[in-house]
Amino acid sequence: MLLIMAGSLAAQVDEPDGQAPEDKPLRIKLPQACFLAVVDGKLIADSKLKGARLVDQTVEVEGLPGSSMLTLKPEFLRFENTRAVSDGIETLRVENRNDVVLIERNGREATVYYRESSGGFGAFGNDGVRMRIYGPDGMMLHSLTGNDFQSLRREHRAEVYQYLGPILRLLRTDGVIGADSRKARQVLMARQQPREVEPQVKKLVMQLDADSFRDRESALLMLEDMGPDALAIVEKLNRKVLSAQQQSGIEAFISDVKLASLEELDRLRKDPDFLIECLYCEESAIRTAALERLKSMHAPVSGIDPRSDPLPQAAVIEELRTKLVAASPTTKPAG
Repeated sequence: MLLIMAGSLAAQVDEPDGQAPEDKPLRIKLPQACFLAVVDGKLIADSKLKGARLVDQTVEVEGLPGSSMLTLKPEFLRFENTRAVSDGIETLRVENRNDVVLIERNGREATVYYRESSGGFGAFGNDGVRMRIYGPDGMMLHSLTGNDFQSLRREHRAEVYQYLGPILRLLRTDGVIGADSRKARQVLMARQQPREVEPQVKKLVMQLDADSFRDRESALLMLEDMGPDALAIVEKLNRKVLSAQQQSGIEAFISDVKLASLEELDRLRKDPDFLIECLYCEESAIRTAALERLKSMHAPVSGIDPRSDPLPQAAVIEELRTKLVAASPTTKPAG
């Protein structure tokens, strides 16, 4: 279907003055308009409609407020979004020209420029990235450089999270900000004793062999909700006595839930660096549980509000990370 859509878009004619008046906005999903990913330490921008040819095409992006415009040409992508916020206008522009990424965001509190080197003798060498942040008055707040996105994030994590983080979150850039939410839930959720959950788990395993697809699906979802508590029981079952349907359901459950061994989950509960990454998760319940866990380890967590957006609090969170890592030199950095 995507190929059909891309072919239809490719048939559109480039208009010298941009979009023709009779054109209607295309309704597309966000990854079709633009997505960001990190590959081998480098931040890339791409579109699922790569191969289509558009010039200043107005698009309606599912789940993204405001007005958006998309240009796609060979070796070129430009995505622009303008939206109203509480007391102003916020604009975002993402470009990828010959695999060189440029990001610009104008917001109420700051203007962010992120760009990669295009080679040659630039201001910051042949390779690398530069990020500049300006305040509402136009004064430069930060000028940061790195060999690539990953090194920029590692060396200036607070600034990257605070200023570039909202863009990464908006474009659903996975694996960059915060711990994996599923793993975080497993690490921080209250654990039950095996004898307390074993009867329910065995009942749900029996239900995996039900005639009704809905009943089988319900049992699988309930097992997944129980997470590692159910996993500890399921892994000890004698599968030879189970039906093919039950074995299939168990395999699906294990592949979805077993993000780490129980030993690894126990280790992460005591890992301050992982718990700090949990403070960046989008779910406030995870942030609250992580903060409580850090408090139980006597970490100096004052000034962090788990109910509020963590990105504006990045400077305080990273200050906490620095203190904890300095106090525990054997801690391995998360992510």
